[in-house]
Amino acid sequence: MFSKFKELKDRMFKGYSRYDLMDIDHWFQTTFVNMLSDFEKSLVGSPGVITLDDIKEYDINWVNENYKDIIKTTRENDYFNNKYKNLDEFEENWFEDGVYDHFIAWKLILRRIIYCLRECSDEQCSMNNEYWDKYWELVYEREYKDDEERDKVLNDSETIKLNKKVQERNQEIDDYKEKMKNEAFELLSKWFFALWN
Repeated sequence: MFSKFKELKDRMFKGYSRYDLMDIDHWFQTTFVNMLSDFEKSLVGSPGVITLDDIKEYDINWVNENYKDIIKTTRENDYFNNKYKNLDEFEENWFEDGVYDHFIAWKLILRRIIYCLRECSDEQCSMNNEYWDKYWELVYEREYKDDEERDKVLNDSETIKLNKKVQERNQEIDDYKEKMKNEAFELLSKWFFALWN
């Protein structure tokens, strides 16, 4: 009970608690992401220096999916009219209405930061190791009579091949998470001074 009270007190006066210090990367991937998500939902303005080049590097499927959702949620805000129906029309009319266009692009940028931070976390990454469960069953979920039987299973050619696939896939996932982390922090660095409403 005292520990919880101290944590609440620290959060009130310092803005963080000792538990946040135990896993700062997790804080970025959860608390900070939730803050950015709420920030994106409550926007009423945007930086006026956004160009189409700022979002051209993103995967077009990701842009289309998020653009449609932004248009849908923006339509509910009376301050903005639903002007464009798709990304092509949006690109053609990019400079026609600067406030609206920059607003949509700013939301896309914020969502990209959120997406990248989620993708670089172990718990939220969309990639998974499809070989791991089979390897786990083969090696760890069986009962061995003795060490000799265990060694035989571990040294079996099928187990060795599967282990190699597990390791290669783990490396692919680690590389992807590293790429997502780097993209998130490049975007945060570029747009850091625009994170106010």
